[in-house]
Amino acid sequence: MRRRIAERDHNLRYSPERAAEYLQAVIDSLDDELAVIDRDFRLVQVNTTVLRRYNRSRSEVIGRHCYELSHRRSEPCQPPLHECPVEAALASGKPERATHIHSYGREGTEESYSEVIASPLSA
Repeated sequence: MRRRIAERDHNLRYSPERAAEYLQAVIDSLDDELAVIDRDFRLVQVNTTVLRRYNRSRSEVIGRHCYELSHRRSEPCQPPLHECPVEAALASGKPERATHIHSYGREGTEESYSEVIASPLSA
């Protein structure tokens, strides 16, 4: 009986849903913007700092291309305007960085320099 209770408690504390909630709470605690971007440049996950700076809800952001949100563009970043650190990180397999001008706010009227650091994740 004790073992069943211990297993149930363990499963409640360490379920995939709890792990996802915990991970989201960790990234939401960061003051810097954090976004997980897939190989197609789509936003897979973001923290609340991203949502606040762009004045958007999670459902308005997840699934969109990163360049649509940050640059109000319809195609990926390209020189000479902006180097794409995501593309560079995927090609090199190493962290890459670039300085971008991002358009913040709901209408994209607020601009700010941002250091973008992309680190490839491996499963």
